[in-house]
Amino acid sequence: MLLLRVLIEIDDRKEAVMPFPVSIQSSPVVWDTLPVAKLTQYPFAKGAYRPFSQARICFVPSEGLYLRMWSFEVELRCEEWEPRVLLEDSCMTVCVCAGEEYLRITSNARAVACIQKCRQEQVVEEYNSTVLRHLHAFQGEDLQGEYWGVEFLLSNEFLQKEFLFPDLQPGVVFQGNFYSTRLDGIKEHFGCLYPVHSKTPAFLPESFGDFEVVDY
Repeated sequence: MLLLRVLIEIDDRKEAVMPFPVSIQSSPVVWDTLPVAKLTQYPFAKGAYRPFSQARICFVPSEGLYLRMWSFEVELRCEEWEPRVLLEDSCMTVCVCAGEEYLRITSNARAVACIQKCRQEQVVEEYNSTVLRHLHAFQGEDLQGEYWGVEFLLSNEFLQKEFLFPDLQPGVVFQGNFYSTRLDGIKEHFGCLYPVHSKTPAFLPESFGDFEVVDY
């Protein structure tokens, strides 16, 4: 019985994942100094197409959470202008929450964004893209290849008023996940930072991981 208990405890430790660090920064943000979240989980991959996608996040105390997400996806799909059907395009998504309701933001390579307050998979409220400050898309190329991405700011005011976020100080932990998706049946993929355990592609809080504010 003791041996069984020890084995269970070892398994639990294997499942433990360190919180992703959210560094406190000053403005303007120097992105290259921040930790990189690599979206290596592809729970629904039916083929070999798994574009390399990454994200960065930091906190500027006087402003809010800055986010930058990008994907090395050369054959991207970018055709939609209507937020509600964005997921057929190549998209980057982030979810964050500090309570029962969570914020889900999805954007394509044109910076057409769908911003929703959700409870489980139910949409409670939708927002205009103006709630995302400094929203813009970008493209580029480096040694790893060509990429596209999106960048924006989630203001303290918006997070605290709409999602009851606490004052973000060192040690504060909130939950969320990053995703790189395309759900049109052609170059279809669903990549994420933290593992998704649902049977089909979904942005559910059960698959969110921890993000911790740090002072480095």
